[in-house]
Amino acid sequence: MAYAGARGETESQMASALHFTGRQEDVHSAFNWLNAHLMGGAKTPAGAPENSFKVSVANSIWGRSGYPFEAAFLATLARHHGSDLKTLDFMGAPEDSRAIINDWVEKNTNGRIKDLIPPGSINQETRMILTNAIYFKASWLQPFNKASTKRGDFFRRDGTRARADLMFQMSTFNYAQMNGFQAVELPYTRDISMLVLLPEALDLFEQNLSAATLRETVDALKMKEVQLTLPKFEFTIPLMLSGALRNLGMTRAFDSQDADFSGMTDPSDLFIGAVLHQAFIAVDEEITEAAAATAIIMPRQCAPSPLNKPIVFKADKPFVFVIRDNTTQSLLFVGRVQEPKAAS
Repeated sequence: MAYAGARGETESQMASALHFTGRQEDVHSAFNWLNAHLMGGAKTPAGAPENSFKVSVANSIWGRSGYPFEAAFLATLARHHGSDLKTLDFMGAPEDSRAIINDWVEKNTNGRIKDLIPPGSINQETRMILTNAIYFKASWLQPFNKASTKRGDFFRRDGTRARADLMFQMSTFNYAQMNGFQAVELPYTRDISMLVLLPEALDLFEQNLSAATLRETVDALKMKEVQLTLPKFEFTIPLMLSGALRNLGMTRAFDSQDADFSGMTDPSDLFIGAVLHQAFIAVDEEITEAAAATAIIMPRQCAPSPLNKPIVFKADKPFVFVIRDNTTQSLLFVGRVQEPKAAS
């Protein structure tokens, strides 16, 4: 959404960092289609329990009352991102404004993301805040038997042990043995699944993890009989993404002197002051529930093959998970579990 108002070198850097190609209009049209695809796929699969599958995506733009935003910018956000401008009194009532935005985020993540924007983030210089929220909840196509869940050791990356609830099942899954890691695909529906990547050495694996690695892994998946052990886990993590985006080369957008967001307002005196992100995920025997929200604060300036011995996939050490839409290969959530902590 911020990219819609970027121009010049600011636009070029954002496109490069975020891997956008083509014209601005094409990028926004593509996201419009993707959101519609995800929302259209948010239907309970045939034969599954009611309300066992849900995906929702919501965007919103919050502007300071009286600030002159460009009509074309607002039209792009409304047409392609389903977002209308909501005006708030950032100058006179910053904390009330913060509460309203946080309530919106909490509502659109089913109560899982709370207080996305911390106290003091909105002040008299704030002109606009862009928010995005995604919520995902799905039942496993092949649920785990709760009676098979046992307490066991989980080995942290430093070699120490933590106690965890380890789920277990032996079934047929898409599986691949790659160079330095195992991969297993746990389906929710035919189109959406969790890919669990279990590396021999987490640090080295993460250094080499790329889109190409994921494509090669998915292409290598074959139906195998797997003895699967996976810990229950639940966590919420807040992240400040400004530094990460700068490291990707998106520096101009954060420059109070040289940022060019003249597509939002002309003459432009806006720049990105902060990008705040918070994610939640919970995995147990029956479901996965996940939610994430991002806020950009802008101040001025196949069939089974013959089976032999079952493959052992035991995630009792740090691993990476990817929740993906298999049709578009879009990544909805990506995370790392270093120590599983399940809700009591």
